[in-house]
Amino acid sequence: MRPFSLQAMTCFALLSLVSGCVETESPESLLPIADARSADNGSGTQTSVVAAQSSAASMDGRTAKFAGIRFTVPAGWTKVPLNEIQRGIIAAKYEIPAADPGVSLTCSSVGGGIEANIERWRGQFGGGEFDSESIPVGGTTATLVDLRGRFSPGFGRGPQDDWRMLGVAIPIEPREFYVKLTGPRSAVGEVEDEFRDFLRSGRTGGQ
Repeated sequence: MRPFSLQAMTCFALLSLVSGCVETESPESLLPIADARSADNGSGTQTSVVAAQSSAASMDGRTAKFAGIRFTVPAGWTKVPLNEIQRGIIAAKYEIPAADPGVSLTCSSVGGGIEANIERWRGQFGGGEFDSESIPVGGTTATLVDLRGRFSPGFGRGPQDDWRMLGVAIPIEPREFYVKLTGPRSAVGEVEDEFRDFLRSGRTGGQ
């Protein structure tokens, strides 16, 4: 057998060192994330999406990480594929079929500022019932808004009567992060406690 040359031994050592420092993930553990693009949300406001890496879910599907925030996902929530319109607008979507087939949660990072995005949400409810509160999420103070009434989501979908949205704006860098729970009013009420537990589970960095 020919002995390794010094160059070959050096390359082998470098490859061994690099492979020991890189963490690998299976394709199933990654959430779909699209390139940044602009989209009309139906109210005439343009929102741009951060093309940031967003990895999710451990093998048991209970932990998800978005934009640097880790959340614990309730067992009854089902992560669903994004359709062609949703890709590039939201980072991930969960459905909560135990409450109602129409109840869903979306996670996204968009530009425009918190106040502008909350006003856009209010426009989707046509100025219906509205409440706001400050809550802790991931080591920062987030804004939670509660909207009720006739919901017009846009994107080719017709208006829905007696719907509710719990929308949360989290002020983190490089862009604020948004979580929205949307569906029929009564059904959203059934999972509101789970939703708030999900928000309280948020952790950033070494937390």
